[in-house]
Amino acid sequence: MKKTGYLLISLCLVLIVGMGGCSHSSADNDEENTAIAQQGDHDNDTDKGAIETQQEEQQATSKVKKVNVGKTFTIPDMFEVTLNSAEWQDEVVFEGDGISTTMEKQREGASYFVVSATVKNIGTGNETVGHMNAGVNLSGSFKINDSYDIEASMVVDDEGTARWDIGPLMTNNVIIYGTVSDEIRDSFKNCTLILDANLPGEDGMFHSDANPVGTYIAEYE
Repeated sequence: MKKTGYLLISLCLVLIVGMGGCSHSSADNDEENTAIAQQGDHDNDTDKGAIETQQEEQQATSKVKKVNVGKTFTIPDMFEVTLNSAEWQDEVVFEGDGISTTMEKQREGASYFVVSATVKNIGTGNETVGHMNAGVNLSGSFKINDSYDIEASMVVDDEGTARWDIGPLMTNNVIIYGTVSDEIRDSFKNCTLILDANLPGEDGMFHSDANPVGTYIAEYE
């Protein structure tokens, strides 16, 4: 009988110790899991912060930049540009003091998408604007309704006279326009203006891949 009692007491002690050990082990596991979860959250936050920083750095160094209509932006060592209103016109005409210059006449089945801009030359010599294939410092193009690629021309409106150069520290009105079919005009939803700034090559001539300064993109709706 005594042996049976001792056995029961011993068994109870083993169970109590075992339960205490399990409880302690469970608590340790909970603490370890919590620590792992917290470390994981910290790592995720760190990774997210690193990705955001990398994206900001890429945007800062990218040669493709988004710009806002009505807000002045700078093309380094070349221009300060403010893109103003856009409108449809049947013909492109410059009006000055007793001077009128027709750049584009009315065409059957077509209209002109025209953007007005204010451009200041912040360089030390004449800077040029014009057609994308003309070999100039600043040229442009349109993409309408995210689908239609339209070549653009750029002209300095010098009080009714057309020019394609801007002198150092001079500010001029510049017209950017493209010829668009009336069918596209009738379904117009939006237009992306793409401006490309370039420098001539070492030979002083402009090449398609010579010295791109940057591409500047604005949205019109």
